Amino acid sequence: MSCITELPDGFKEIRQLNLQSDKKTLLVVNVLAVVLYIVLFAIAFIIKPFDLDLIIIDLTVSILTFVALIVYMILHELTHGIVMKHLGGQEVKYGFTGLYAYAGSKKDYFSAKAYIAIALAPLVLWTLFFTVLLILFHETLYWPLILLQVTNIGGCAGDIYVSYLVSKYKEEIYIRDTGLDVTIYGEKHEE
Repeated sequence: MSCITELPDGFKEIRQLNLQSDKKTLLVVNVLAVVLYIVLFAIAFIIKPFDLDLIIIDLTVSILTFVALIVYMILHELTHGIVMKHLGGQEVKYGFTGLYAYAGSKKDYFSAKAYIAIALAPLVLWTLFFTVLLILFHETLYWPLILLQVTNIGGCAGDIYVSYLVSKYKEEIYIRDTGLDVTIYGEKHEE
């Protein structure tokens, strides 16, 4: 099953992650994001160097890029929510903590495969979308689109990290992601 609303007998919390209170996890995710930003901007610069002599700051393009970044962040979370619903989620809530936006559910527990699909859906969908736009408009909107693409990939650092952690479990697990924290549940064996 992709999604359940009650844990099976014997399943208990085995790990919890919270980006607001867990400093180690926050550090790991932010370092991953910074590394992704640096590498991706370096690649973008190698592909098409920034020619400062020819750059004319276009206020309209700057404003539209800023608006597009905000719209993208909303669409990123909607993508998580839509996939949650598609995989059987009963209740998806959206919010903003001041640090980041989120989509989550307090009532739903997702299998590992379903959760990885939920976590990585925005990365896959929006990377493809911005890549197509870059192919079509690389001559005129390269740097605004690169900013969107890098924000997309770097902004998925938390999703990538949690997917990696979930993928390491070999036994059956379920994940509840409230948007504020991620809790992994599995069978606890008596020692």
